[in-house]
Amino acid sequence: MMTKLSYQEMVQIATTELIKIQPTGFHSMIEQANLYMPGTRLRAILSIFFDYDNKRWKSITGRYRKMLSTLNTHFQKLPKYGATNNTPISERIVYLHYSVNGSDWWIWELDTGAKGEYLLFGITVNRQHPEITLETFISLDELISDSDATLDELFHPKPIKYIPSLKNLCSGREE
Repeated sequence: MMTKLSYQEMVQIATTELIKIQPTGFHSMIEQANLYMPGTRLRAILSIFFDYDNKRWKSITGRYRKMLSTLNTHFQKLPKYGATNNTPISERIVYLHYSVNGSDWWIWELDTGAKGEYLLFGITVNRQHPEITLETFISLDELISDSDATLDELFHPKPIKYIPSLKNLCSGREE
């Protein structure tokens, strides 16, 4: 009888095996990515690290290590909730971008809740009705557990004024 493993058990087993063949620090890199990356995507990335038969395995895994390291840096640089209150909207830096169910989530602050969970603060934009925007909180666990959630792995932090779908926030809303 085959035992069904939970997502957390799969990540733990995978990282334990990967430590044997990956550079120092890889385990902590995966553990941190596990905080903010949707589970299905992290599982797909981890599966790449076990594809030893692929002739390009070294270059592929090197690119993913670099991408995870970059995303971890973005996550670590998220300011604490309220830290950007005195910064004009147009100058606030967005660090992470998620797409979920037809909406974009642009994240610029992080808070730790009373129970130790991570809360993200930013703005959501409905892609069908871009005029509908909402500054909001969301639990990071809730966001990444949505099966439709995707993290924009190519997004690099930038001020809101340089994000085309958020430019409308910059006119007439400077604080």
